[in-house]
Amino acid sequence: MDNPIVQRLKKLTFLWLEFTDEKEARICRWLVKADEVSMIKTFYQLQTSEGNDTADFFIQLSAPLNSVVDYSSGVKNEFLDIIKSIQEESDEEDIKSWGVSKKFMEDSTLESALKIFERFAECLKLPEGFLVIYLTPASLKKQADLIEWLQIALEIGISERVRFMMMDALEDPLLDELCENYPQLAHTIEPNLNMSAAVKKLASAGDASDPGVKFRKAYVLLTQAIAKQDMSLVKKTSEKAFKIADKNKWPHMKVAVKMATAGAFLGKSDYDKAYDLYGEAFTYSEDAFKEGDIASGKLAVTTLFSQASAMIGAKKFDIALESYERAIPFAIKTEDFYNQMEAWRMAGYCQSRLKKYDAAWEAYAKALDSGEKLDEQLRKSSTLPFVGYELKLLANRTDHADQVDRIEERMIHLVGENWTEKLEVV
Repeated sequence: MDNPIVQRLKKLTFLWLEFTDEKEARICRWLVKADEVSMIKTFYQLQTSEGNDTADFFIQLSAPLNSVVDYSSGVKNEFLDIIKSIQEESDEEDIKSWGVSKKFMEDSTLESALKIFERFAECLKLPEGFLVIYLTPASLKKQADLIEWLQIALEIGISERVRFMMMDALEDPLLDELCENYPQLAHTIEPNLNMSAAVKKLASAGDASDPGVKFRKAYVLLTQAIAKQDMSLVKKTSEKAFKIADKNKWPHMKVAVKMATAGAFLGKSDYDKAYDLYGEAFTYSEDAFKEGDIASGKLAVTTLFSQASAMIGAKKFDIALESYERAIPFAIKTEDFYNQMEAWRMAGYCQSRLKKYDAAWEAYAKALDSGEKLDEQLRKSSTLPFVGYELKLLANRTDHADQVDRIEERMIHLVGENWTEKLEVV
């Protein structure tokens, strides 16, 4: 018998096939609850694997949507880059030899992007399937731009061999008007997966007397109480889960319970309570680390970062600073260069907010030194550009104006010529 997750994936496939059976339909909007988002992502991953059970060819496009015009060019270029990668791995001659003319390559219009989608869909020669474009913009400056872009796409005409797929939040839907205005073309699927029941069933699997099963079940009840923001129930379920973890001497689980509970209070803007709970989580991770558990050293950093974040939320930058500085020795001992950089960077941020600019300069300088130890790929996708940016600002606020050119040289060496462009996307 299928487990609850497989059952729900099969339901998503059934709903998807109902959508693709509608000949006029072009856009599928999954209208989902927050706890269903991961299932739609898993459905997509399934369709791009050997487990594909829809016969459709899915491609995810995450180009940022800064403007209607730029988005058309962005999705087209991203699509062509993905196809190039597919061609390098494919053994099928039709796919390997597929290409578009120079005219289409240079055309940045939405019409050109739609035509390229259509031509690749024809190249796939799927007897009953479709090319599915799964749109997940990495950023969205104006919600109206996405609606306008989709509306223009429908007006131009999406090929009968192509379908678009998107997620929309049930709690705060974006695409209601589009779906109402184009009922034949834009379909809404509200899957109603009842994920809380699925998670409960998974958590209860196994011997009910086993401490691991008991803890899983208690922890799930805690997360569900947090989702409901029922603080009385959060307290009750937290105590139950913690008691099981404590009895069985599971320090990681004790930390997990305290972190989850702290997050619930943070969600209620009870920053001081969250700070205290994160502090308790730190104590358990620190004790385990001292007893030789290396992984708990990384947990200690996480708990202190969370503590500091709570204090930043409360605008208590002096207390946040203390937590970031306490995290540094643990990041050093565990050779965690990324979090060394982050701890110094955020310490610098707190010092700046406290108007202690010389101390901020020193902290950011140490963040840059730590960032230098990261491998090249990680440096380019990290927050290192923000370190360089803040150092250049602080250079002119302190006695380090003569260091501006040197900072620029180091940033180019570490991140690349376009390092400042990454300030918007890191």
